[in-house]
Amino acid sequence: MLARLCSFPILFCFLCLVPALHAEETAAERAERLEAAKSRLAAQQKVLLRYKFVTGETLRWKVVHIASTDTKIQGNTQASQSRSTSIKTWKVEQVSDQGVATIVHSVDQIDMWHKVSDRPEVRYNSETTKTPPPGYEQVANTVGVPLSTYEISTTGEILKRESEHAQMKFGVGDVTPPLPTEAISLGHRWSAPHEVRIRLTDNRVLNIKCRQVYELAAINNGLAEITVETEILTPINDAAAKSQLIQQMTKGRLYFDISQGKLLSKEFDWDESVIGFSGADSLMHYLARFTEQFVTSNQAASNSPIAERQATRPSVALVADEIFIRDRNGEPSLRR
Repeated sequence: MLARLCSFPILFCFLCLVPALHAEETAAERAERLEAAKSRLAAQQKVLLRYKFVTGETLRWKVVHIASTDTKIQGNTQASQSRSTSIKTWKVEQVSDQGVATIVHSVDQIDMWHKVSDRPEVRYNSETTKTPPPGYEQVANTVGVPLSTYEISTTGEILKRESEHAQMKFGVGDVTPPLPTEAISLGHRWSAPHEVRIRLTDNRVLNIKCRQVYELAAINNGLAEITVETEILTPINDAAAKSQLIQQMTKGRLYFDISQGKLLSKEFDWDESVIGFSGADSLMHYLARFTEQFVTSNQAASNSPIAERQATRPSVALVADEIFIRDRNGEPSLRR
């Protein structure tokens, strides 16, 4: 009898807990259904992505490119490492009634470093180096002067381009990533074709057809997250030709402020290898990262919508700056 009486409070407490446990499960299920409904609504939501510029505004981005190339030919190995940091500046001269912006592009600061195997490292900083090292004279002459003038539509199309200096293409797309002409929802994909010229071992020049494929991956706090990946459309079977395309094989992400019409950041990564590009036992491995981060605008104060969205943007490991690598002649080249 005593044992029966002692077990009654335990049974009573258990029976009291059952509804609470059931309520917790119901609340969890309700929250899960709510999140699923939000996801469905977000997928159905359509947004119109458009660049928006203001006459007289000045926009700046911090650009970083870090690259490492390891090659092995006939048992001999060579390692090349480089890093470049710069400030890219756009001055908006005028904006038409249709939203077409005339923009003057320049680079305000450059900090470059390069190291090849056991050779002495080379450094150049536009603010502290009085005399640029050999081979860097042309880069030094591009600092603080107008480099290009663009006319850019609201969808990012370059309607007119005037450039004082040739610019190499490193697979990160044009100065403004293209935007769809129509309103789009999550998962929408679009592409931009382009060609890359390479020189074959017999000195023939071949035009390689490529395209960059974009996809609207997410919308968070007014920011559109867009993924981008390069596709090579021309069949390539020659390893030497593939080695020239290695910098074009990119994957990355863009973050676009929808209401302000500004591209806040770009992030691109390379991790590519080519075997047999110069003999059966040759190997090339290219590892690089390129980032471009919006830093300031004379139209964007610290409490502006742009600044607020940047502060709440998804955290990404940025190596912020701009890229420096060498061209086909071995001269240093800056990604502007």
